[in-house]
Amino acid sequence: MYPPETPPTCDSCIREPRRQSRYAPSAYSRLNLCDECIKADIRCYSCQVRAAFSDGRLLRGTVKVDDRDYRCSYCASPSLVESQDAADKVLYSTRNWLDKWFARHGEEEKILAKLSISVTLVDAATLATGDGEKGTILGRAIWTRGSTDFQIKIIRKLRVVPFLETLAHELTHVWAYRTGNDGKEAIEGFCNYVAYMALGTVHGKLADDARRREAYMLKEVDIRYGGDFKAIRLGCRSETANPVTFFKKMA
Repeated sequence: MYPPETPPTCDSCIREPRRQSRYAPSAYSRLNLCDECIKADIRCYSCQVRAAFSDGRLLRGTVKVDDRDYRCSYCASPSLVESQDAADKVLYSTRNWLDKWFARHGEEEKILAKLSISVTLVDAATLATGDGEKGTILGRAIWTRGSTDFQIKIIRKLRVVPFLETLAHELTHVWAYRTGNDGKEAIEGFCNYVAYMALGTVHGKLADDARRREAYMLKEVDIRYGGDFKAIRLGCRSETANPVTFFKKMA
């Protein structure tokens, strides 16, 4: 909570005048919420900040993408990946970066470039929770055992930076499958680590958004996605550390 002296104005109030905020903002959207708005029971699908009430009321700026997908005013703002062409461009650049990153850490060169990988924009309902997953899923890599064809599904209308993050995470799952590492317990944390490293390459006009997303990832509390990710990050602080080797040796 903020100190009582100078609380900011709530960014999401649906009333005028806006009430004062008492809660620290989300690491990604940085939206301040007041006592009433913090009670909203539907969260933004992209950043998990409060976005709407189940009675149909939307917080200020919230957009309903579909029946199970609401976006807060920040995540619904411009710089969205809305077309197949835009998605393909991010796939091309992110796959090339991952190939170089893995090769730099002793893995087979251009391992992803040798595969048939496509990305498809889908509604959130298409990525329904499954396989023991909890919470929202922004993307999923799909393949048939023994095949070299891979399809990555990512929810539509993500901002460019979380789209890149999600794509890097899913492409790492593809790498893990091709190298026989997809069954390791720390796989989700490793995929998040690689995605985090990919965000570190983002500069220019998207730099602030990337730094926000990095901060958001570091606040992840789930043991598989957050705990293992932080363990790998902590264990690979040295410039000479090899995160791929570190991951492979994890129990």
